Parts: sequence; structure tokens; C-alpha cells
Amino acid sequence: MSAWCRRILTLCLAALAVGAGDAALACPNPDLGGGSILSSNGASLRLGQSRRVFAGGAGSLDGCTYLGLPEVPVARFNDAPALVAELGGMLGLGMEIGVFSSCATALLVQTEDESWYFNDDGQGPGRPRMLLSRPGNGTLSVWIGTEDGQPCRARVTLTTLMR
Repeated sequence: MSAWCRRILTLCLAALAVGAGDAALACPNPDLGGGSILSSNGASLRLGQSRRVFAGGAGSLDGCTYLGLPEVPVARFNDAPALVAELGGMLGLGMEIGVFSSCATALLVQTEDESWYFNDDGQGPGRPRMLLSRPGNGTLSVWIGTEDGQPCRARVTLTTLMR
């Protein structure tokens, strides 16, 4: 199935979930565009690049079954990603994604192949860090949530690593 078809299917499933109740009103939707945009390649990300973003949001992930997460995180997220990264030159590279903030945060990521990943304690409770072995070329969408949904400022750092 092409990436375009998968995105249309994701949007249709999200629309059905919205009709199922208020809990799904803010399911993550990568087609909404990010609050911050990063366009880079694997070589220029070796030293890492950071973007300031806002964490938090009103949406619980309870009704967002299309994410395929093993358990539903407690954190609440916006429906639009905090950061969208357009990546190139990623062959043979992995990626570390870290979030730094004064509030407890959670990290939700969708890779180009439309796989979903979640972390909320990679650097200790409320300080997410994620290692992706094959993030791929293309769009990487990043959501930063908070446990109570209250907004706070955060910094997301993307760094490439040799696999």
C-alpha cells in the first residue's frame, strides 16, 4: 500500500474515531503540519539540531487505536505535531530524539513508514528519549505531550547516529 493510501486510511480511521466520542477528538494527525519545521539531512544532524516547541494538549490517546501502541499512554497531546522533520541522506543512520523541558513530558513519533513510537522516561521519568534504528528518508512527525495536558515550553533535539 502506498504512503498516500495509508495516510488517507489513517485520516478516515481518525474521522470514525472522532464520531465515537470526545476522547478521540484530538488524535494525532500528521497531515495537520507541525508547529515547527526542520528540513535536514543525516550528515548535518550528526551534531544535533534543536527546535523550541510547545508540549501538552487536550487529547487523550484512548480512542486512537490506529496508533497500535501496546498500552495507552497517560499523557495528553495536541492533534497537530509539535515538530515535522523532512529528512534526507539517512541511509545507514539511526536517530536519537530527546526532549528537555521544565515540565514532565512524553514523546510520540510517527516515522515515514507510518510506524508509531512512544516514550516518556528514556532519560528518567517525564524526560523522554527515543532511539530509532531506521528512521528513514522522508517525514518524521513528533508530538510532545504532558500528563495533565497543560502547555509548557520544551526543546526537541534530533541527532543522527551510526548504526
